[in-house]
Amino acid sequence: PVAQFTDTLIEIANQTIPKSHTSKNKLPKVPWFNDACKQAIKERKKAQRKLFRNPTAENVLAFKQLKAKARYIIKTQKKTSWQSFCSSLTSKTKPKTVWKAIRKIKGKKSTSSLGHLKVNGKLLTDKKQIANLLASTISKNSSSQHYSPKFQAIKKQHEKKPVKFTSDNTEDYNQPFSLLELKQALQKSNDSAVGPDDIHYKLLTNLPESSLTLLLTVFNSIWESGIFPPSWREATIVAIPKPGKDSSDPNNYRPIALTSCLCKTMERMVNNRLMWVLESKGLLASEQCGFRKNRSTADHLVR
Repeated sequence: PVAQFTDTLIEIANQTIPKSHTSKNKLPKVPWFNDACKQAIKERKKAQRKLFRNPTAENVLAFKQLKAKARYIIKTQKKTSWQSFCSSLTSKTKPKTVWKAIRKIKGKKSTSSLGHLKVNGKLLTDKKQIANLLASTISKNSSSQHYSPKFQAIKKQHEKKPVKFTSDNTEDYNQPFSLLELKQALQKSNDSAVGPDDIHYKLLTNLPESSLTLLLTVFNSIWESGIFPPSWREATIVAIPKPGKDSSDPNNYRPIALTSCLCKTMERMVNNRLMWVLESKGLLASEQCGFRKNRSTADHLVR
């Protein structure tokens, strides 16, 4: 059902939502270009087209005036932008920041793309090898082998203990989800990047009532059967270089996993129920501040 719903939604989106094509040679946006510059250039081009259609003395004069106005606005915005940047400089500003701003003002493209990785003094330039090295490094850094031996012993000891929990599935948090819960979960969603299924939150938040009801049926089918969709176990991993670190070292990258927005929506519905039970019954320690509403690191600092 998840695969069928996803494929149908993608097919409808491809038929009805127009897509734009970006040019690879498109110049980067400069910091001084704003709405005033855009409007002045728009008026200048409009006057130029009018002059070509009807080359009269009046249209020549109007075009020259708007051309001069656009030139003045752009020059003023460049000057203001540069003055604003210079006033923000301090003795602690890094030279890299200054040169980066200068390149932006000049409209030069950034050249910070990942070209190679180093491992044991050897350079890797093949994209597949780079991807595999990043994957193995991130997997190793995320494993439990970095825990202290004392913690690993405690972890192994507690994992051997069976979980004492019995249920007849009649609890409130085990009941089928309602349409209200689905709508609330979608309202709390942010416009994050899509996962491997290419379903964006914008598609889900703009679904009609009938489609939301169908999606709710799919979610409840998963909830009651316990069969988790295999496609939801997949993610697109993006390796982000740590600022100020050597980008050729695979250890200096942190991963971001882009998972299915459908999966995250259902996760949010389950999480809302569990958090309500834990908070209403006082099952969380008062010292627990992470992932709780109206709590933050400041609570620990004050304590």
